[in-house]
Amino acid sequence: MSEKFKSIQHECDVLVVGGGMAGFFAAWKAASMKQRVIVVDKGTVGRSGFTPWANTFSVFDEALGDDANEWIKAVQSKGEYLVNLDYFHMQISDSLERYRQLQEWGIVDEREDWVKGSEISAQKYLKGGDRRLIMPKVLKEAGVKLVERVMLTELIKMDNRVVGAVGFHMEEPVAHEFKCKTLVLCAGAGGYKNAGYPIHGSTFDGDAMAYHAGASISGKDFMDFHFTGDVHPWDVFAMEEEVFVNKIYATPGPIMGGPRIGIDPIFKVAESAPPLNNFIDDANHEQSENDPRGKGRSVLPLLPQGNIIMGSATGLGVHKSEGVWPVDNRCFSGVEGLYAAGDALASMICGASYPTTGMGLSGSAVQGYRAGMAAAEDAEKTEKITEYQENFQHAKERMLAPLKSEKGFSPRWLTQVLQSIMTPYYVLLVMEKSRLESALTQVEYLRDTIANRLKAKDNHELRLVHEAKNLLLNAEMKLRACLMREESRGNHYREDFPLRNDREWLSWVLISKGEKGMVLTKRAVPENWRGDLQQEYGERYPLSFPGDIHMRRV
Repeated sequence: MSEKFKSIQHECDVLVVGGGMAGFFAAWKAASMKQRVIVVDKGTVGRSGFTPWANTFSVFDEALGDDANEWIKAVQSKGEYLVNLDYFHMQISDSLERYRQLQEWGIVDEREDWVKGSEISAQKYLKGGDRRLIMPKVLKEAGVKLVERVMLTELIKMDNRVVGAVGFHMEEPVAHEFKCKTLVLCAGAGGYKNAGYPIHGSTFDGDAMAYHAGASISGKDFMDFHFTGDVHPWDVFAMEEEVFVNKIYATPGPIMGGPRIGIDPIFKVAESAPPLNNFIDDANHEQSENDPRGKGRSVLPLLPQGNIIMGSATGLGVHKSEGVWPVDNRCFSGVEGLYAAGDALASMICGASYPTTGMGLSGSAVQGYRAGMAAAEDAEKTEKITEYQENFQHAKERMLAPLKSEKGFSPRWLTQVLQSIMTPYYVLLVMEKSRLESALTQVEYLRDTIANRLKAKDNHELRLVHEAKNLLLNAEMKLRACLMREESRGNHYREDFPLRNDREWLSWVLISKGEKGMVLTKRAVPENWRGDLQQEYGERYPLSFPGDIHMRRV
């Protein structure tokens, strides 16, 4: 079937990969700087990444009384001192302006509803017009070309610079070649999502392409399992409807390191859920006279029906703490020509756990804008490279090879096996060395024996092949990073190392591609970002892990 594929060539100054909030702002900003911009999206612009579930947008606004020092102190504490303050300062300085742009475009309402959330965040509602229609319209009016339903599989390099990418259409027998001066990766993250749960942005495509192009990847040791209900665990759109219909507020306190969210006037109360003392605790909640919950009752946010369960999106990283490692504060990957933003960038504005609602979406907007600006400035001074057609040809051959295989394994089977390895709670939620090593041994076998023996009979299966390979690569990244971090911190809990170890592990784990496989290194957090190291353990880390009680003051 691969012989039937025809090729279409595209040329631009800035190529943006992904049509979610980060890609939207990156493309718009680069186009506003007079660059020729193409957005290539695996799905459709305005329906990718965060955009289907966008509901809150974290904004720093001094007019509302926000204090930068309070924000920094709070996010450092909740992120357990792995926060990149260069990027968090970017969040403070830019988030309000990005929100105002969304208002101008009609993507959010003009009204100024807001709440104070988790001590650090003013959250504004995204309840404007249909962003599936508005976002593409805004980009087209700015002169941006949209190429949708195309999956990219490989970044093209020439003289150690990224100069393009190759991909294929999801339904049509067409290979697409994109030639560019700079590329902004906004392809999101991923997770090992169980059957029935929405799979948007689930396969770590951006991480895989950047890793093979020479970029370092980080944040793989911090998981956000996502919770749901046990009656209709797949029904996230019912949860989303409650977000839009009812007013959202937030109060101090953690759910997996983030705030407690309540829904007013409808409160869904868990009568028989398991104890969640570390996750939800109403002891400090100031109740109104009409509060229907009653003392000691847990408000479970966005929960459709039944008991709370973990693992709906196993292996998902903490938003904004997973992806391409930036070597500077311009969203630059360290590979010439390659930038990243949003959930494709390990900006670490949240550190080891998610601090508050809205930070993920506004972080994507802020970083997308900044990455688009940096990529445009880079493209402006870069001469067009022309002699690299052979690189595209080889990449296309690798991309379409599974269509030529008459025998081999089904990518569906590989994905199911991989999910069975990665989704048990005792692998990535409650971690321990022997279990992580057992999972890694299985992943290595799949990598060495199965990955290059996958077959595809059509475009749909070709997509599944490349997605399965990307999931497999990230499984190895996550298991190796979790094995390397021999401590517990934020959303990383090691049963065999239950204590935070500030002496050894105020560091990020970076993963890069070496000649013989993955190379993992530690990157120390700058000393002035580490908080007060003289604090007692219990004061510095108010949330406890099972097994660290002897470190806490009575």
